[in-house]
Amino acid sequence: MFTPVRRINVGVDGSETSLAALAWAAAYADRAGADLHLIAAEDVAARSTSASSAVRARLTVLIESERDWINVRYPALTITASAMVTAPDQALLTAATDADLTVLGAPSRAGLANVFRASVAQTVCARATGPVVVVPAGVTGLGDGPVVVGADGSRAGALAAHAAFAYAEQHGVPLTAVHVWSPIYLTPGARPLGMPDTAMLDATGPDVKATLEEPRARHPRVRVQWVVGPGRAADVLAHVAEGAGLLVVGSRGAGDLLAAFTGSVSRRLVRVSPCPVMVLNQGVRRSLLANATT
Repeated sequence: MFTPVRRINVGVDGSETSLAALAWAAAYADRAGADLHLIAAEDVAARSTSASSAVRARLTVLIESERDWINVRYPALTITASAMVTAPDQALLTAATDADLTVLGAPSRAGLANVFRASVAQTVCARATGPVVVVPAGVTGLGDGPVVVGADGSRAGALAAHAAFAYAEQHGVPLTAVHVWSPIYLTPGARPLGMPDTAMLDATGPDVKATLEEPRARHPRVRVQWVVGPGRAADVLAHVAEGAGLLVVGSRGAGDLLAAFTGSVSRRLVRVSPCPVMVLNQGVRRSLLANATT
């Protein structure tokens, strides 16, 4: 991260991916010496005191169960919690203003409940004032694989580069920078027009390479390699991230309508990334960017 991580928020709902998010967040908090704050939230259709009380009681039981699970594994960890009768995305966004990192479970690829989880994850990633990590099912803690970062020359991409380098140095792992360009095909299956991949990076990516210069200078011990080639950015990033400990991408924070037409890379990766994916939008608050370019 850009600044020392002191508080990590994690959303819990009892699902398999929620448990994976909790495991990742607890392991990160333990390593970073940060406090961990659990958030369980559910809205109620009937705005009555009895309905709200019942939901809050159920969420409290869930939180205490998850707290006990963490205490067994990380007894020294400082844990706080909130049970909130409100929309989960709003609860996470409100709490994110006081956190250095927000963690939540990734949606699965099928089922109505996971459509809802996808909506929550995408809303939080697009609007949070701090970095968000979305964790897929099966994760049991911090991985020891490399950090993969999407490099596209944008401001959000520059923020992602700073976060990726800082994480790589903190965890003693190498970094893979990925730049994907869209080819033009003469006929289906034909070789794309244009230059070889490395030449394409030199020709089209001065800004892409420049976004890595400052964080690389700040973290000279991090080993870096480039992966450059044509394709769909989300698919290439997901492929390269197989076996990675963390995938980091920037998001321009496009609204739902625009993202539906442009096929937002971060929105797709929230669903398909094989490893935890950190998303930084352009609204990340400046207090977290003490060591990053503005």
